[in-house]
Amino acid sequence: MIVKDEASVLQSSLDSLRGRVDEIVVVDNGSTDASADLARAAGARVFVDAGDLQTIRNRALAEARGSHCLMVDADEIVQPETWPAFAQFVRESPHPRGRILQVSETAEGIASIWITRVCVNDGRFRYEGRIHEQLVGPGSVGNTGLAVTHSGYSPETLARKGTSDRNLRLLRAELADRPRDAYLNYQLGKTLLVAGRAGEALAPFAIAVEHALPSASFTSALACDYGYALKASGRADDALALVRRFQAHFPDYTDLWFLEGLCHLALGQLREMQQAFETCLALGEATQYATVQGVGTFRALYNLGLYQELLGNAAGARELYRRALVLSPSFTVASKRLEGLG
Repeated sequence: MIVKDEASVLQSSLDSLRGRVDEIVVVDNGSTDASADLARAAGARVFVDAGDLQTIRNRALAEARGSHCLMVDADEIVQPETWPAFAQFVRESPHPRGRILQVSETAEGIASIWITRVCVNDGRFRYEGRIHEQLVGPGSVGNTGLAVTHSGYSPETLARKGTSDRNLRLLRAELADRPRDAYLNYQLGKTLLVAGRAGEALAPFAIAVEHALPSASFTSALACDYGYALKASGRADDALALVRRFQAHFPDYTDLWFLEGLCHLALGQLREMQQAFETCLALGEATQYATVQGVGTFRALYNLGLYQELLGNAAGARELYRRALVLSPSFTVASKRLEGLG
C-alpha cells in the first residue's frame, strides 16, 4: 500500500486485509495525519518515501518479501467473498500478473473496471508513470477474481481532495514529454470528462483514439468515454459513428450498445433506440470491460420504458419501470417516471 493523509479510510482497508495476507508493506508519502501510526498498529512494515507515485509504488514492491505482490489503495476495501478466487489464482500462478476488479461509486452510478495490481515478486515488474502509473513487465495478465470497493471516485471525495486538479496538473506535465501517448491522452480526456468539461476532453480523446491499438487494455473504455464526451458536447451523430466503429472490435461490450441507444434517443431515432437497448438486455452486464452497473439490466429497461412513453404506451412503460425497480429498488429515476404515470 501507498498512503498519504488517508487516516479517515485506511483502517477499513487494513481490516479487510487482516488474516488474508502474509505481510502488509506501507510506504507513506509524507502524511501529516495518523496514517503511519494506524498502519504500524495493524502490524504493517512502514517506510517513508517522498518520491512520486511510480517511485513509491516501486519502493513498496522492493520491500515486499512474499512470492506475490498485491497492491491495494487506502480507499479500497477488499470484498471478502472474493478472497478464495484470488487464493486459487496465486496458488496456480497461471499468469505472472493479475487484474483485480475495482468497484467505485461515481456520479454516473456504480462503475467497475479491471486493473492490473498483482505480480509475481521476482524483480521483473515495476510501475511506470508519474500519474495513473501502470504495472509493467513480461508475460501474460489474467483476472484474479479479487474485487475491491473503492470510495475515491465519489463526487464528494473528488471535490474534497481536489483530485481532478491534481491529476490534470500531473498528466499535463507527463504529456509535455510524451504528447502523443495514447494512454496519457485518454486519462487526460477522462479526467476532464469526469470534471464536467466534456468539450475540453475531445482533443485529448481524439489523439488517444488515433494512436491506441485495438488490443490495448484501455481502448474499449476510451471508445466509450470519447463517445459520451461527444454526445455531451451536442455531437450525438459523431458519437454514434464512433460507437459503430468500435463495435467492430468489441461487439459484446454492452456499454457501447447502451451509448448507441442514448445517441439514437438524442437524434430522435426511436426504432433504432429500441433495438440498441434490447441488445443491451440480450448481452447482459459487461463483466470483462469497464462498465456502469445496470447497462445490461435495469438501465436498459428504464430506457425502453422511455421508448414506450414516447409511443404513448403508458401501460408498457409502467411494466418496464417496475421491472427495472425489481432489479434495482434504489434506481430513483425509474420510480419518479412511474409516479408520473400514475
